Amino acid sequence: LHCTLEYYQSFKCFMLTDEGSSSGTKLDGQPVAPYQPVALRDGDLIELGLGEDQGAVLRFHSNVNPPDDVELQGGRLRLHMGFDPKETIRQVVKNHQMAAIPACDVFLSYSRRDRDAMHYLRESLVVSGFTVWSDENLEPGSQSWRAVVATAIEKAGCLVMLLSPDAKQSDWVGEELNYGKIHGKRIFTLLLRGDESNAIPLGLTGVQWIDMRAGYEEALEQLLRSLRAYLGQE
Repeated sequence: LHCTLEYYQSFKCFMLTDEGSSSGTKLDGQPVAPYQPVALRDGDLIELGLGEDQGAVLRFHSNVNPPDDVELQGGRLRLHMGFDPKETIRQVVKNHQMAAIPACDVFLSYSRRDRDAMHYLRESLVVSGFTVWSDENLEPGSQSWRAVVATAIEKAGCLVMLLSPDAKQSDWVGEELNYGKIHGKRIFTLLLRGDESNAIPLGLTGVQWIDMRAGYEEALEQLLRSLRAYLGQE
């Protein structure tokens, strides 16, 4: 969801809201601040994304314009954070997105620097008959990322964590670990890189982990046996 165009009855005009997009929104050549609705006028030019190659340019037409008797900032009516909006299509879309996230056997937690290893493990799990979810297509740290990841963890049968020095330093991996614990999820841990001193995060010290450093196939078989026993797929 890049942006929203919504009619505000109280102002009798349409307003444009950038929904925290990664590539930004412009209105008549000026950047639009995320999550701050700005009024639209007939004939406005809206730019989405990165221009001609990876975006879109839209011309807005409407028979209603913002009222002239409101206080304008920068020549336009703007609503800043702190404004208490009514429920809008954004919430409807968000609820639909959350409901569309399927239940899965395994939620994969990993550092972005271990992405190649995650891909390899994910394919191995899928080939072995497990359904797997990972956040690789989301923008880490964004508002939508948090909501989608939380829902995916809640719907997962268990968490599999790839441990490494980078994963230990990752705030997002730590949040996934804590959220999984809060919701009583079983957590399986694989030591991919590093050792006990620099790759095991707080909260997993003393937990038995599978060592992938010596041999992938043997470690994978051990993980598959554990997953099948826990998920009742033996």
